[in-house]
Amino acid sequence: MNKVYWITGLSGAGKTTIGKLFYEKLRKEHCNTLFLDGDMLRQVFGDDLGYSEEDRRKCAMRYSRLCNMLQKQEMNVVCCTISMFDSVREWNRKNILSYCEIYIKVSMQTLQERDQKGLYSSYLQGKEKELAGVQVGMEEPRHPDLILQNDGEKTPDEQVEAIMEFIKKADRSCPVCGEKKAKVLKKINMAVPENYHLPDSYEVVVCEECGCVYANTRASMEDYDWYYTHCNFYGDDCKDDDNLRFEITQELLEKYVSKDAVILEMGAGNGFFIKALKKHGYSHVTGTDPSDESVRRLREAGIQTYVSDVYAEVLPEEKEKYDCIFLFEVAEHLLFPGRGISNIAKMLKPHGIFMISVPDYSKIEGDLTCIPNYFKRTGSGCTASGLFFRSIVGLSDVITWYEARVSETCGCGFNAGISESR
Repeated sequence: MNKVYWITGLSGAGKTTIGKLFYEKLRKEHCNTLFLDGDMLRQVFGDDLGYSEEDRRKCAMRYSRLCNMLQKQEMNVVCCTISMFDSVREWNRKNILSYCEIYIKVSMQTLQERDQKGLYSSYLQGKEKELAGVQVGMEEPRHPDLILQNDGEKTPDEQVEAIMEFIKKADRSCPVCGEKKAKVLKKINMAVPENYHLPDSYEVVVCEECGCVYANTRASMEDYDWYYTHCNFYGDDCKDDDNLRFEITQELLEKYVSKDAVILEMGAGNGFFIKALKKHGYSHVTGTDPSDESVRRLREAGIQTYVSDVYAEVLPEEKEKYDCIFLFEVAEHLLFPGRGISNIAKMLKPHGIFMISVPDYSKIEGDLTCIPNYFKRTGSGCTASGLFFRSIVGLSDVITWYEARVSETCGCGFNAGISESR
């Protein structure tokens, strides 16, 4: 996917050297790649701005707007610039649809020793009055996507290899078909606390191969484990949605699930659905959730529940144990859905039933209601880890793919039905 690579650092840090090498390597893979450099752009814009802090801000915003325009025209842009201002980088993250910030960090001692343009020696001699990072204020990047320490321990080529390795990992493959080619639909920006483990922005993309809509997030499995364990607790403020969910599911339950069926709900959350099952006569129900608090509340309500998630190793006593497994509003949060689905298949009895419910993106795309939750607070309905499908047809295609995958990996049959819901 087309991206702006914003390479920032002080004068003499090696931005242009590393950036030019990176551009040449990237252009071999993507011919629609451009190289921009701060000194070059000053000349292009007529060199009408000086080097005061105010003029530097204006100059940096010119570069940002230019990069944004080029990225919208499906270009990859490598832009090397000092632009040491939080306001500029914040603008980039909010406005550039696909943005990667790389900070070339160098000690002041190394910069003064290099002094490639003579700026630091001129400053020390009193000839240079407005040197970024020395005389003119500098705001060091707070949350760059990648930091390269460039004091001389690594060659420029080695630094470029580090960038290439990073961007290969940064762009998430489609969680359904594994394809890397995707189109950006929307950029999600959020204010998150320090040490929150999850990024403050991500892209919602659609796979060009299978049509799956997912979050192109740089967060790891460990990051999500931390979030679900420490922060992700569902209270009792979503009963209307829960009532609607049970009403939609009830027809399927009556048709396919007997009252004495052994049932498991994974990601039980506030437990409304599993409580409703017991209320309607389903006595053999169990729930799991990664949140200790959710499990504690469910146990206090008399529900058999334990702490676990879909990735946990399937214990011998759980293999082929359940007649029916529910995954409601959970699949869209899975970073590795294939792994989770394979585990579920192992826990189902032969000819067992798996019910999965995910939001229909087409119905909530324009929803402006803010929900105080990391994944849905933007009102976009797009999660920071998961899957969304533009239509019931798209979900059907994916279910068909899962059936084939589970049959290959587990050697067992796998059937899933679809019920449309918000």
